[in-house]
Amino acid sequence: MYDKKLKRGKDGLFTRYIGQNARGTPEKFRLGYEQDVAEEKVRLIAALWSEIESELPRPFWDSARLEAAKAIAKGNPPTLPRKDHEDPIKYVRRVAAIGQAAGTPFQPGDPLKHQLGLDDLRQELVDLRKKLPDSTGMPDATGITVRQAMTAYENHVRRSLTAPDGFFRPWGRTKLDQLDSIRSYLADERFGGRDFLSLDLAGLSYDRCEEMYGVFRRRPLTIRSKLKDRMKPSTAKNFIKELGNFFDWLDGTEAYEWTFPRRFHAIKKTPDDLTAPEQYARRMGRAKLVLPDDHLKLLFEYSLPSERILLLLGLNCAFAASEVGHLRKGFLKLDQSIIDGIRFKSSNDTRHWLWSQTKDGLEWVLAERRAVRAGRAEHADVVFVTDRGNPLWHATKKGSVSDGVSNVWYRLIRRVQKDHPEFPSYSFNKLRKTSATRILEIADAETASMILAHKTIGEDELLHHYALLPWEKLFAAQRKFGEQLATILEAGGPDPWTPRVRSYLGLAKVKKLKELRQQGVPPREIAKALKVSVATVHRLAPSATARKVE
Repeated sequence: MYDKKLKRGKDGLFTRYIGQNARGTPEKFRLGYEQDVAEEKVRLIAALWSEIESELPRPFWDSARLEAAKAIAKGNPPTLPRKDHEDPIKYVRRVAAIGQAAGTPFQPGDPLKHQLGLDDLRQELVDLRKKLPDSTGMPDATGITVRQAMTAYENHVRRSLTAPDGFFRPWGRTKLDQLDSIRSYLADERFGGRDFLSLDLAGLSYDRCEEMYGVFRRRPLTIRSKLKDRMKPSTAKNFIKELGNFFDWLDGTEAYEWTFPRRFHAIKKTPDDLTAPEQYARRMGRAKLVLPDDHLKLLFEYSLPSERILLLLGLNCAFAASEVGHLRKGFLKLDQSIIDGIRFKSSNDTRHWLWSQTKDGLEWVLAERRAVRAGRAEHADVVFVTDRGNPLWHATKKGSVSDGVSNVWYRLIRRVQKDHPEFPSYSFNKLRKTSATRILEIADAETASMILAHKTIGEDELLHHYALLPWEKLFAAQRKFGEQLATILEAGGPDPWTPRVRSYLGLAKVKKLKELRQQGVPPREIAKALKVSVATVHRLAPSATARKVE
């Protein structure tokens, strides 16, 4: 495998050749449309290939590990298959070793044999525990390390956040990701001066716990930035909270003999404040959260119908990808130009007054939707689905997210960048931030909070139980925002919901082609000037005679 920066193919996909098959042919992996995610997939697949390279003089992908690698490329969690007739304890050690080498835990492909291996290891630890006090000088040594306790806590999280239908809640996936990061920092001596995960639980004293919190309280240089940037206060706060959840569980579980040491709750758990340079950088970065009008106009000008409706929902209703994915037909009151629904993340009611363009776009979506049969009965009421009837955005059974909304969005971004290379790679969520910021400028913080459907709209968290929300206040602000964007919303022509002729030339070149055609320039000259075929000229700009025949 070669170490080279990932590049997009013509179809927008990131690809990478890693390893080879038994015939010596390089194995190609398609890694999706998001660069950060693709790079993470490469790292995990490379860990599998490195294991193969360490075993064979002439390495090649075996079927089991190739299948696991392909699953990673599709966005599934990394797993390590068990070899035929492999000893369970050796299998446990392989799973642990590859997770440590990759920096991300791998799941066992054979959970049963993996559990048998863990049971055998626990028995070995029981035997070793009898000898520990004499060898360590720690009379109350438990024989259980912090690493093992955290693994048990991880299993507890999986069990407690798995729904009866077998689906792992997305929040659970977030907790496990945080736990993985916590373990990476606590095991690295560069951050706390010791490997905290190797400590016996009996050595988990007040001082050791304080040091563990201190790793994140100091906001260390992050592993992800290769020790260049300090951890953000919000990230450190989340890690500190999850570390506290682990200690709470450890104190409460009957599986281990550990209780909070004296003065444990006096440990400071607030991360360091931003430094002056960091505050300045954050202030300057806030300006990038809002898309300027000229960039919005470009996006509307270049957007196809499926992209335009996402633009409109992001600006008109401050929808993020999850809000688009959770939109149901029953929420749409198009005869009243209103969406009356729920933001499932916060369980808050939401209402939005729709611009005429947004209403037209939703009517177009519903018309297109009639031709698509829902993949499953529970998806019949979902507004945005794929050609196969599956939700465009949905949580998977393992707690990950299948985000087709971002895929559609980045196709638009790449199309704009083809003609305007300097155009930023805005994420879809920047529309939500733009919308909230513009509503804040028009109205007030309460109204901006309403369009975001946050938990509370004021200091009194119980207020919404006793008073009706002033939706008309939000509707008025949305109308005003729509008026400010009037010319931008019309960019793209008088009939934006009509399918366009498919072209890979870029909008700027297509416009130039049509202008030259209208000026009467012969097709051959246009083709030569723009370096396209004559057939392309006729397809994108047919003559008046051809249009009459059609």
